[in-house]
Amino acid sequence: MLKYLAKYREEQPLRLVLASAILFRLLAVIFSKGYGMHDDHFLVIEAAQSWADNFDYNNWLPSKEVSAGPSGHSLFYTGLHYLLFKGMQSIGLYDPQLKMFVVRFIHAAFSMLVVLLGYKITEQYAGKKVAFRAGMMLALFWFMPMLSVRNLIEVVCVPFLMLGTWMLLKNEPTKKSSIYLWAGFIAGTAFSIRFQSTLFVGGLGMLLLIQRNWKGAFLFGVGAAFSICLLQELPTIFCGNVLLPSLANTCATISKMPTITIPRPGINIFCCLADYCFHPLVCFCFLDFLDPGKNTCFCFYRVLFSLPFIPTFQISKNDLFFQLFHL
Repeated sequence: MLKYLAKYREEQPLRLVLASAILFRLLAVIFSKGYGMHDDHFLVIEAAQSWADNFDYNNWLPSKEVSAGPSGHSLFYTGLHYLLFKGMQSIGLYDPQLKMFVVRFIHAAFSMLVVLLGYKITEQYAGKKVAFRAGMMLALFWFMPMLSVRNLIEVVCVPFLMLGTWMLLKNEPTKKSSIYLWAGFIAGTAFSIRFQSTLFVGGLGMLLLIQRNWKGAFLFGVGAAFSICLLQELPTIFCGNVLLPSLANTCATISKMPTITIPRPGINIFCCLADYCFHPLVCFCFLDFLDPGKNTCFCFYRVLFSLPFIPTFQISKNDLFFQLFHL
């Protein structure tokens, strides 16, 4: 059996990685019930189900009253769950356990993009051997299967970020205009899920400017801006508010995140990362970045661009961690 697996690993490493990821994500779909964090449930599931029941339990939805408006979170991701729950109820499916099983299954299937793209990006830079290790970590590392079925926006936005990055990487030789637009649109979708991912998206655009790829940077920015306006404002328009408060509230939320003084010691970010990993993985990431032969554009600068902002953001440590880990 072990010899067969070793042979299969040499011949079909990607298939073995994907099969392992599918197996453990299916286990998570079946057994990882409930929720792990407050915003995993009450900012997504509870809100969406209340809307499906024609009720707004946390007064989140924008209204026509001047004093009302969104709470500072995107309606896009929660709105997708509302459409799912409303659709299931329209065909007579009201069981909460069944609804959450479907939600976990959809998220598990979507998270396979992370494993696939992580393998592909690593293979392009380091070969199949290292790509296999990276793929297996994305597939089996202790928190990955569990988080892949959660409703955490910090995790759900990652496939869009990785897909946008992969499209830019593949487009480097040809520099097709349409690819830059689509990469920007897909990366901008991540912003509509998790506002703090603007650091990641901005890092990609900054890299194109560093490379003096003016056309690519412009088209990438246009695609991202179009995606943000479309996905941020459509839910608001459907809610009946023509004043479009969602985007304005988004800007206000982002402007309030940085503080005048650093609220916590900068070393806390490294403690937070170590708490997630329980081993020197993060240190290895930084040491790998210092290798001049491996500082290959997108995988280095997009994280480097985020680092100066991390100590001044009170709620974005998880975002940096997932950026680092998925590299």
